[in-house]
Amino acid sequence: MRFSLTTILLLVLATAPGMGQCRDSIRRVTLSVPERTGGTQSVRPLHRDVSPGPPKGYRAFAVSHYGRHGSRYATNPAVYQRLHDVLEGAAANGNLTPAGDSLRRMYGKVFPLLRNHSGDLTFKGRAQHMQIAADMVEDYPGVFVRDAAIEAIATTSPRCVMSMASFTEELVRRRPSLAIRSSASATYLPMLNPYSKDNPELDAECLRILDGQTWMRSWEQYRSELFIAPEFASRFFKRPADIRDFCSPMRFAMDLYFVSGLSSSMDFEGSDFSGFFTADELCSLWEAENIIFYMDEGPGLEGNRRQPLLMWHLLEDFLDGAEAAIASDKPSVKLRFGHDMPLMGLLSLMGLPEWSGCARDWPDVACVWQNWRIPMASHLEMVLYRSRRNPEVLVKVLLNNEPLTLPLEASSGPYYRWTDFCGHYRSVIAEARNNLAKPACNRLFHITNRIDGHSMQAFSISGETAYVVNDGGLCRTWSMKTCRQTGSFMLGCAHPTLHGGNVNFGPDGLMYVSGDLTTKACYVEKVYPTGSQWVQTITFSLDNGYGGSQAVLDTARSRIVYMQREDLDIKAPDNRFHIYEFPLPPPYGGDVTFTEKDVLREYVLDRYEPIYQGACIFDGVLLLSHGVSPDRDGISTGVTGYDLETGKTVSLTDLSTVMPSNCEPQSVCISEGKVYMNFNRMGLYQVVLSDILPE
Repeated sequence: MRFSLTTILLLVLATAPGMGQCRDSIRRVTLSVPERTGGTQSVRPLHRDVSPGPPKGYRAFAVSHYGRHGSRYATNPAVYQRLHDVLEGAAANGNLTPAGDSLRRMYGKVFPLLRNHSGDLTFKGRAQHMQIAADMVEDYPGVFVRDAAIEAIATTSPRCVMSMASFTEELVRRRPSLAIRSSASATYLPMLNPYSKDNPELDAECLRILDGQTWMRSWEQYRSELFIAPEFASRFFKRPADIRDFCSPMRFAMDLYFVSGLSSSMDFEGSDFSGFFTADELCSLWEAENIIFYMDEGPGLEGNRRQPLLMWHLLEDFLDGAEAAIASDKPSVKLRFGHDMPLMGLLSLMGLPEWSGCARDWPDVACVWQNWRIPMASHLEMVLYRSRRNPEVLVKVLLNNEPLTLPLEASSGPYYRWTDFCGHYRSVIAEARNNLAKPACNRLFHITNRIDGHSMQAFSISGETAYVVNDGGLCRTWSMKTCRQTGSFMLGCAHPTLHGGNVNFGPDGLMYVSGDLTTKACYVEKVYPTGSQWVQTITFSLDNGYGGSQAVLDTARSRIVYMQREDLDIKAPDNRFHIYEFPLPPPYGGDVTFTEKDVLREYVLDRYEPIYQGACIFDGVLLLSHGVSPDRDGISTGVTGYDLETGKTVSLTDLSTVMPSNCEPQSVCISEGKVYMNFNRMGLYQVVLSDILPE
């Protein structure tokens, strides 16, 4: 009996309850087949579908397919040349160790066979698609007949076009009577590869998200912790620092990893360099690369989940084509040729358990996503069956000839009722299109929520440094450029009653911290990435009996916008925000106490938000974060914008469906025209595609 990979993984992970144990188990499963450490570059032997046949009386009449191109060379032509240059340059400078010289001589033999190839399909890649085509004809002989309507389409990538040609040529060789309509065009990109930068329907904002501009720096830090590149490079170079004229030690390691991972795709021997790595090093590099695919095509870390939604075009084409086939009296075949990324995105959009798991941080990704499931020439098939005696059409979906378990009730074995299948995935498409128009929260870096019993509260950004305050007065700092923590210290104003519910920066780079519910004060600190100095205390002494104490800085008007709530009960249904505006006092003029006589303006906001959090002011609009997640007790979650001139609501940004689960937004900050928020239990996020900023 042959068990599916999914079954094997479930058996392995059944004894690994924790994420740490799960990750270790996944690494063992990965290393059990060494080729898997190459991720999507791996080649897996093709096998036939051995699942039970359809119910009695049912016959296949339509096949709908998406195939990844076959085995190829590296897609980045610089990989081969750069690896050659760094090794030869080091040799010329006497910088190679014995291991480095061995690598140089071995690589020198295959470099002439690799250079000038950029993503080209190999003969092995052609053979893979010829074999898949032959198997398909044999598995569904009643579909590949003279009058069958057969269409094949591909992206304009040469390796995809060549894969399509190899596939269709084999079909015709085995069934000369077949008439196949084939084409390749950029017009297919929204369906076949929406992640392509050439996709005409990919807007600039979505393209920026796909470029990984928010999470990539944090990922690079994690990769450097997983794989110690300088140590690896020192095995090959006497002076590893000297190779930086050609590339970094990490780039050297990655280039060698890519070349080695593609060795089984080559038409010649001698390009397997895996022996220059330890098994653990190969697995660590796989784990790092696996994260990229998870972020680019999978659900991503909590808060976004946008990338798989782009695959709605392809899923819709599967459904539309199937409905046309059902309505026709002729067999039907639709062949599509593309890449690994869209195939992963489609599987994630379809809600398959192996492709839709949620990871909270980088180490968790390997437990919910393994990109080696999509080796070269991977293919998805949707096969339709019907019976003369039963009007119900059945459908079976296979990935690499293994039937998939769908989030639906099966009719029999791996066969599902078409009406259930179509209805479910039509709703998935509608939801995907709707969610693409919603904001997304892209994580920059993780922040530990509680330190010595004190929870993370508000934050703000000054220059390239993010300052995060915990209740009690702990301040931690992160570099916005590297996403690395740069400091941790107690503020000068640290006190057990300091809540730190709001943090803003004012003139001269001074940080204003408020939320002391005992003294109703705002503290002014001169801060640095590694420390601070208490400068001033601003106390608000208002005899109104109101609750809360939040000072928001309006630097454009040199004012403090002081917020209180009318009812002490923060969840009171008829509660209201009262606003008092005070002049911004000179910071070095000593402590200040404001009373009613110092109020410049008083008014009430037209909307109250329970469980409100940190706020900031941008272009005359007070932006207030609020709520909990998931939505609870009717409390809205997101950011509300108030016009400070009128006190009226001008924007409502709902984040209840996109923010990290079970995490509260703690504050909102605008820096260099970008919106940032921090969430407890998670970290710092950039909010995109939202209406938070006023137009």
